[in-house]
Amino acid sequence: MEEDYISISALNDFIFCPYSIYLHNVYENTDESLFHATPQTRGRIAHEIVDEKKSSTRINVLQALPVYSEKYGLIAS
Repeated sequence: MEEDYISISALNDFIFCPYSIYLHNVYENTDESLFHATPQTRGRIAHEIVDEKKSSTRINVLQALPVYSEKYGLIAS
């Protein structure tokens, strides 16, 4: 079950800024500009480019692939 896994984004938040996990959950349905600092906004924009597969046209560059590890209980899409 997907809910039994930890999202890689949550793991990243825990490592770099545990408080952001709280903010993401409390403000999940509000404007990100209320709680995102400039580095977070830049990171979101960079991820959008990769997710939309616009960062490279080379066929040997992997972009926007789901990640899953049963061994570590991690998931990302």
